[in-house]
Amino acid sequence: PRVLRGRSEIQAWIEDLCGRDMTHSVQHTVSDRGGVAFTEACRYPDGTNVLCATVLALRDGLITGQIGVQAWDE
Repeated sequence: PRVLRGRSEIQAWIEDLCGRDMTHSVQHTVSDRGGVAFTEACRYPDGTNVLCATVLALRDGLITGQIGVQAWDE
């Protein structure tokens, strides 16, 4: 598991992920006061697909936890 603490670590992780040569499409979003959940479909230039499901726990508008799973093409 990866643990990120603070805005700068989260920002660096998102910039790295979104800076890769691949497409990202956020889908199926759900939210309430306690959290957010969404799926994200990603595709690499070689045609490899990755589907991610993420649940974020929120407190006072801040992320307090995140759980994510990924399913890759064989």
